[in-house]
Amino acid sequence: MNVEVTQKIQDIITNDIPLLVNRKKNFKSLDMTEDEIMVAMDMDIIRVARSLIRCNLHELKSMFEKISKQETELLRESFNLQSSKRAVPDETYNELSKVQILASAIGQAITLKRELNRQSNDHPLDNNIITGGLFVAASPKPKTLKKYEKIDIETYGPRTYIEIDRKKIAYRNTRGVVLSQYDGRVFLSVTKNWLLQGRPQTVELELKDIAREMNTTPSGGEYKTIRNSLDNIFATEIIMKEYYDPEIEGIYSTKDFFHIVSNLRWIARTQEEDGKERKVSITFHDKIFKNMIAGNYVLLNMIIYTELPTAFAKICYQHILKAAVNNIRTLDIDELLDVIQIDTGNRARATQDVQQALTYLQDQDVVTSFHIRGQGAKKQKYIDFEPSNWILQQNKNTLFLS
Repeated sequence: MNVEVTQKIQDIITNDIPLLVNRKKNFKSLDMTEDEIMVAMDMDIIRVARSLIRCNLHELKSMFEKISKQETELLRESFNLQSSKRAVPDETYNELSKVQILASAIGQAITLKRELNRQSNDHPLDNNIITGGLFVAASPKPKTLKKYEKIDIETYGPRTYIEIDRKKIAYRNTRGVVLSQYDGRVFLSVTKNWLLQGRPQTVELELKDIAREMNTTPSGGEYKTIRNSLDNIFATEIIMKEYYDPEIEGIYSTKDFFHIVSNLRWIARTQEEDGKERKVSITFHDKIFKNMIAGNYVLLNMIIYTELPTAFAKICYQHILKAAVNNIRTLDIDELLDVIQIDTGNRARATQDVQQALTYLQDQDVVTSFHIRGQGAKKQKYIDFEPSNWILQQNKNTLFLS
């Protein structure tokens, strides 16, 4: 089978598919038609499909397209042989059986996975954070970050901090880092626990609670990374230049820097060393808390968010959701790029990355279709998209801003 595969799917091909091919040959010996054979093997194929559910949906779809192409080629070869009244060699029949069974199993796995994903859209993210672009696609190179370093001895002492003034957000971090999409996953997991605890301003949770909602395997190394991420989030202050306040139902710019997390307190348990605590108390800033309480957020699916293969795709996902629930079906590519990246870089290449991101979102059934159109001299200026109905249904109780 001349198709590149992931290890997960390779295990299925090696261990399960040969058994099913033999089963198919046994059915054929009973003079059953191909349609009758596939019906008889339906439960076997569903079993294989279920074992594929934990595979990345984009990998499954890519594999399905490759297998389907190979199936078409083998069917054409078999048809030509039969048309010339020649027997189809056993090798060709066996190979065709492999790809037919695998294509059917992967196709059902895609359907099952999409249905499963629709049941877990429950990680809230503040719309103002999405608008500002708090979590970026990639941290600038150290040389670029150096340009943003500042010193304020009266406030922060002798150590440097970074301050970046962007189009929709001003950003300050005393640890000298820019928040990444991994930090976004951590923050989303905290807000999911916020929902589970009844939406208090302060949540107390263990690192294993965060790891669970990140869909990651708890481990000492993962806990260390999560802890570092929480410290980075706490060290971040922002000014939002397009801040929606649900109390006045209007948009304005916040004037002063504020921490999105106003207090972070590590809680030591018996015999835990300083710096290795696994329980934490997190207090949201009043602005973030009031927005969340008012329902000014969208609900993301952590499975989809984690599986999206690029940071561009993760950020586009957030903006697609925010636009969709506000009955907006068009995004400005330039505005999107301003949010996605700090280093503007090559616009043409970044636009290609956005287009690829939309393809990933279509694979995940977040959007059913999209079209990129130009304006004036720019051939690629706007993205028109149509969201899937299930996205709108699961966000129908969030705040409608328009």
